[in-house]
Amino acid sequence: MEGLKSTITVTTKGGLNFVQEAYYQIFDSKREEIFRFYRDNSIAVWNGTPMAGSSAISEFYKKMPTTKHLIDSIDCHPIQLGNDASKTMLVTVVGKVIYAGADKMRPFNQNFILSQEEGGGRNYYVASDCFRLVS
Repeated sequence: MEGLKSTITVTTKGGLNFVQEAYYQIFDSKREEIFRFYRDNSIAVWNGTPMAGSSAISEFYKKMPTTKHLIDSIDCHPIQLGNDASKTMLVTVVGKVIYAGADKMRPFNQNFILSQEEGGGRNYYVASDCFRLVS
């Protein structure tokens, strides 16, 4: 049980750091660098539009209007695959976003599956990204 508690603590810290210190800051201010979070095997669905691979995902996001995200809540959980729950995590984000030219913020949900880079270590990438505007 101690191992699971430790994994949950590490997952929570990593997921919070990803959301609060990295992903949305890059998305909102340096979108040309968004590709750093994705790999060739990454998939994303943005409000029903599917895409696959780092290049396709980053090109799609770069074409979007500028944004400002406000995060309301973050939830992080390890995903048990095989015998090791430390290699994959689910990060769920709820918040609001405003797009350039829009007159109001819109609520959204975004789910990320973060997977550990080949070779282990502390580096993770976005294996799956599912964003949905909520009306």
